[in-house]
Amino acid sequence: MNILLDLLVIGTLAFCAWQGYKRGIIGSVLAVIFVIVAIYGANLVATTYSQEFTSMFRPFVSGYLDSAERTAIEEIVPEDHQGLSTEDLFRIEPEIEPLIVRQVFIDLGVHHSRAEDLTQRYLTYRTEYELSVNRAMTDVLVYAFCFFIVYVIGFLLIIIALTVIYNVIPVSFRLPGRKMKLVDEIGGGVFGFTQGVMLIFMLAWALGYAGLLFPDDFLARTWITELFIGANPMVGPINL
Repeated sequence: MNILLDLLVIGTLAFCAWQGYKRGIIGSVLAVIFVIVAIYGANLVATTYSQEFTSMFRPFVSGYLDSAERTAIEEIVPEDHQGLSTEDLFRIEPEIEPLIVRQVFIDLGVHHSRAEDLTQRYLTYRTEYELSVNRAMTDVLVYAFCFFIVYVIGFLLIIIALTVIYNVIPVSFRLPGRKMKLVDEIGGGVFGFTQGVMLIFMLAWALGYAGLLFPDDFLARTWITELFIGANPMVGPINL
């Protein structure tokens, strides 16, 4: 199945390049702009409204985290300290706290590159709001889940809306004249491929939080998707 994900990536890039070739350079530049607008627009929507849904999911996540914490402690902490509560353990060995928290996120299926970001958010929550370990970790996970859902829905809706507007505008976006046809087609293919790369980066960002849907090391065995997830410039504009 992992090879199918790589084929999906290659197919998406080829399809976007071909569509750009047919669309022309101006239309393909607009398509790239649409993706950029959707990235920032969805981030604004998710940042504004995600917190509204966190109270709905907090009770379910809190209990689930207890077993995940104990599993992470067993993986990292020496046996003579494994009987301690999480609060006591972190009080005695504060340097181990980010390691345990990061491992919990990874065990829950978050990609290691995204687990680092969630760990930093957890440490910020603990410091600023003086929360317990379980509450801080719960708040981080619940917010991440709500942000993810709102962001994906917002991103897709913005892309669909902009595409519909583009298709109904009665204007030709092709460069005029036969001499410009080759420039129009090649330029369109290049920008179409660029749009495909951006969309794959967005898919990779989403997959970074979807590890629970796949077997262990599934993404690590897909060389193309692992490359996109591990070095993803798209995560900068996203507040998650």
